[in-house]
Amino acid sequence: MALPKLTAPEFKTEMPSTKEEIIYRPFLVKEQKLLLMASEGDDEGEILHAVENIVESCVLNKKIVARELPSFDLEFLFLRIRSKSIGETVSLTAKHDEDNECQETTEIELNLDDVNVVFDEENDPIVKLNEEIGLKMKYPTFKVIQEVNASDKTETEKSLLLIKECILQVFDEENVYEEFTDEELDDFIEDMTEDQLQSVQKFFATLPALKKEITYKCKACGKKESVTMEGLMSFFA
Repeated sequence: MALPKLTAPEFKTEMPSTKEEIIYRPFLVKEQKLLLMASEGDDEGEILHAVENIVESCVLNKKIVARELPSFDLEFLFLRIRSKSIGETVSLTAKHDEDNECQETTEIELNLDDVNVVFDEENDPIVKLNEEIGLKMKYPTFKVIQEVNASDKTETEKSLLLIKECILQVFDEENVYEEFTDEELDDFIEDMTEDQLQSVQKFFATLPALKKEITYKCKACGKKESVTMEGLMSFFA
C-alpha cells in the first residue's frame, strides 16, 4: 500500500515590481538539502543557483519563470519562501568600522518579514541622451546578471554588456526602435559620450534593491550603530 501524499501549505505575497499576487509554498526537505549543500560549499554562484531552483519550484503561479524575474523580485520571493520554510528570524553578525577601537562583533536577530524591496525615486527607465534621442530601459533579470557576472570579460566590458541587455527601446522625435541587431546596438552604445553613458549608468545605480537598515547597540562598548544590509547574500543565514 502506498504511503499517503503530503501536501504543503500555501501562502500569498505581492511581487514588488508588478504588485501581482504570488502564491507560494515552503521549500521541502529535498530542496532544503540542495540549499544546504550549496551553502556548505561557500560558492556564491552555487548558492544563487539553488535559490533560483527553489523559487522556480515553490512559486505556484504557472507563468512565473524564476530566471526571467528582475533580480530583486527573485531575492524578495526567496526570503519570503525561506521565512515560511525554516523560520522568519535569522541571526546576523555586525561589527564596527575598521577605524573604531572596539572591534567586537554583535549578533543581531532580524525578522525576514521586515525586509522589503526599496525603490529609489530617482530610478527612471526613460533615459534622455540628448534633446532628440533617448532610451527605455528594463530591469536586469536574474539570468542576465548571472550570465554577465560569469563571463570572462573585463569589468568595463561587463558594464557595457549589462547596458546592452537592458535596452528595451531606442527612440527619437519620430520613431521608436524595438528591433536592432547586436552590432547596431554595440555601435550605438560605443558612440555615446561619457556624460550620456553616466546617464544610463544612473539607471543601474538606483535600481530597486532588497534592503534593510538595522540599528543596534554594541554589548562591549555600548555604542549605537546603524548598518544597511543590501542584497540577498547580506541576509543569507
